[in-house]
Parts: sequence; structure tokens; C-alpha cells
Amino acid sequence: MPLSYLCKRKDNERFSPPGHTKTQSWPMISPNDGSRNIAVHVSEMKPGGEALKHTHETSEQVYIVLSGRATMAVGGQTFNVKKGDVVYIPASVEHQAKVVGRETFKSMVVFAPPL
Repeated sequence: MPLSYLCKRKDNERFSPPGHTKTQSWPMISPNDGSRNIAVHVSEMKPGGEALKHTHETSEQVYIVLSGRATMAVGGQTFNVKKGDVVYIPASVEHQAKVVGRETFKSMVVFAPPL
């Protein structure tokens, strides 16, 4: 399979991650594109949406906040995040998120290695 060096959001590939409400995610870079070590998703969580407590046993995760606000809890620490913030979640660390306010919470989410 040839590598894709330009990755665009394809609406037909969106999905709602398990344990997330009012959330859509679009894979941008994944093993389907030839990536072996990372996956990148665009995620949109609508007002009232949340990600229940969960872990990713073998993947580190990074959220790059593009817009909106959320309360996130990572490893027992709770904080508010907004546009420009970056959140690091180590593998096997419990985390959750909940949208704050009326704006959609949009983020670029990186997994290494891919889920």
C-alpha cells in the first residue's frame, strides 16, 4: 500500500469512541495509512458530552485543544483546558473529560502506538 503523506478528514470514517457521549472522531493518520507508531484523530465533543473514566493500556495519548473548553481528570489530577492547551496522558493512566459551556470541544488526539 502506498503511503499517504497528506491526510484529510473523511466524514464517512467518523465513529463514536466507546464510553464517550456526544462525541465524533475522525482518524487522520492510522495504520491504514501506513503509520506504524502513531495514530492521529480529530475529535469533536458536543456540549454536554463526556468521556467516562478509562485507560489505554499500551498507548500514550496527547490532546491538542483546538477550541472549546473541558474539564479533564488525568491520574487523579483535575484541571480545565481550553484552546492552545496540550494534555499528556501516559499509558495505563485513568482519564476522563467533560465539555464545559456551550461550545463544541475540538481537539487533535495523538496515540502512540496506535490503539
